[in-house]
Amino acid sequence: MIRAWAFLATFNHYLGLLFRLIMASGCRLGEALGLTWDNVCYDKSEIHIDRQLNKKLEFKPLKTKSSYRSVSLPAEIMDELKQHQADQGKMLDLSEIKNVANAIFLTKNLTLVDGRNALNIFKDCAKKQMSDRPTSIHCVTYKPPGWFQTT
Repeated sequence: MIRAWAFLATFNHYLGLLFRLIMASGCRLGEALGLTWDNVCYDKSEIHIDRQLNKKLEFKPLKTKSSYRSVSLPAEIMDELKQHQADQGKMLDLSEIKNVANAIFLTKNLTLVDGRNALNIFKDCAKKQMSDRPTSIHCVTYKPPGWFQTT
């Protein structure tokens, strides 16, 4: 558990925050990719999960009523989200591309992230860093929020 968090803490990739958010929140990949800036509540240090991004890059409702939820996040993740929002805003301003979906996670080309590509990126990086461990994103997701220690 601590080793996985250490790996993700140093995950030097534009999708690193995505994987750290998944680990910290326990949300599924499609739920994380479905997050918009409107889903972030900085005052309460939480995110509101209310939709998912599917394989066709379409936003869809969640499957069950209990899937709609708010999740508290550690201060480190909230700080990273603030910085990511500022950086993304600068990139969007420079490119004159509009983030119509208001999505938190975009590719370097400022398009929606395909979950299959994100999984491949995670697997490739995990194999290099933790070759003796399973390299599935399921190693870090589907955990109850707060199950890890950052210190």
